[in-house]
Amino acid sequence: MSSCTRVVRNKALSGLAIPSREGHEGVPLIFDACVLGFYKWSRGRLRLLGYDPIPSPYKYDDQIITFAKMIDGIIVTTDKGFSKWEKSVILNRINMRKCTLN
Repeated sequence: MSSCTRVVRNKALSGLAIPSREGHEGVPLIFDACVLGFYKWSRGRLRLLGYDPIPSPYKYDDQIITFAKMIDGIIVTTDKGFSKWEKSVILNRINMRKCTLN
């Protein structure tokens, strides 16, 4: 995305009254190591929507789940092993490749 596109989008959003972000304001989204590229691509957009994207400070699944419990966060990953944690978003790798190429 070019800087011109960013300026146009920011100007378009500046005149709008942003509605209250109740319901997900500041919700931590913890990105697993396998989706760090997606984290880098989406973090600015997610902050604009009121989320708090965080790269996982841990490597192992159990540590990431414990960290998510501590901060009441949602884990974003492509690892199907996180299906045991109810607050996880498991992304499809095929769709991830399409998304990061744009």
